[in-house]
Amino acid sequence: KTAYEIYQCDWSSDVCSSDLIIFQKDPTEWLDKWMQKDILAFSESLKFGDEEWARLNAGTSFPMEWESLQHEEIYCAGTIVGKKEAIRDLFIDIYRWSLTTANPQQLADQAAYNILIHMHQWKDKVQFVKQQEGFAAQLHLKLKKGDTLPYTEELPTIEGDEIKNSKGELYTLVHQYDRNEELKKIIENKYK
Repeated sequence: KTAYEIYQCDWSSDVCSSDLIIFQKDPTEWLDKWMQKDILAFSESLKFGDEEWARLNAGTSFPMEWESLQHEEIYCAGTIVGKKEAIRDLFIDIYRWSLTTANPQQLADQAAYNILIHMHQWKDKVQFVKQQEGFAAQLHLKLKKGDTLPYTEELPTIEGDEIKNSKGELYTLVHQYDRNEELKKIIENKYK
């Protein structure tokens, strides 16, 4: 599909920066088949309490919510897909929560997003998507931490210039490939 056809769909996407993602496949194919709720939240395959940066970021930004948040899976604020109206309202809430952080030294969008999607007014509108479901591969932890953390599922595999799930299927979207200079060069050369 053309970019115009994709943008005419009844869903929208936010990516923190377009130079941090690539599409390996047409996103509408996965979305048309699997999207069941207004917002899709994509897992990073780790719980907040199990990763140092997440503990610092969320724990100091929102200490009142930390007790419950530390046991929750991390969902990436850099890859959010959803229906336009739901996304707009969610982004307004993320922005407002980010202004109220207890630690203004931390960027609090990811912590705010994860608190919000578990709140009563949002949780029924959110489809929580595991990495192995094949839409979004979050590569930061794989590239920076390897197998040193207690992941909640198998992480994506990198085969040359392709990123796949455990079934050998290409991910639709790949996020954070730039965290490794060698992989970044391979990906950038592929998509020139």
